[in-house]
Amino acid sequence: MYLIIGDFNARIGKDSHISHPAEIGPHCFYDTTNDNGERLVNFCQEFKLRPSQSRSPHPKTRLWTWMHPTGSKQQLDHILVNSKWANSLRNFRAYNSVELDSDHRVLSIRLHTSL
Repeated sequence: MYLIIGDFNARIGKDSHISHPAEIGPHCFYDTTNDNGERLVNFCQEFKLRPSQSRSPHPKTRLWTWMHPTGSKQQLDHILVNSKWANSLRNFRAYNSVELDSDHRVLSIRLHTSL
């Protein structure tokens, strides 16, 4: 299993789900994808990865990962899972209850595996 976790500064929108439904799930934070989001979607397509956050239906309050100094909330951090394990994803969310000296929130995914 491969997990790639990072701050990609990528906004993945519902338009990417329409154009790449195999890679991007229907539950996107944004309506439109930015340039970094397009690069991330192409990267996922090339290496058979899936962004985990678009697979779990959650309110936007549980999906944002970074807060701008002006107070706007963004989803810029992503957890990528290889497509072989994409059906094992059960949950994705961001937590603000963990105290860190950062403007980013802690991300978690829950995987259900059976051997």
